[in-house]
Amino acid sequence: MGYDSDTHRRTLEANNNIPVIPGRANRKIPVVYDKAIYKLRRKIEMFFGMIKENRRVTVRYEKTDAAFLAFLALAIIKAHL
Repeated sequence: MGYDSDTHRRTLEANNNIPVIPGRANRKIPVVYDKAIYKLRRKIEMFFGMIKENRRVTVRYEKTDAAFLAFLALAIIKAHL
């Protein structure tokens, strides 16, 4: 809900994105959004948050893409255990 502004919504729509951000409680005109898509969006954001708990993924110490992807796979496995 922190990204609820008309300018942000217009920018998303101009880039062919569908804004699925719920409106703030103090809006005069309520915003209509797809709650099912918002639930999926929230799950994806929570997943990336779990992955980024590993500092090595966030900072990206590995120099090669293969090493980074290998550590990313380990972080995903760790997140699901």
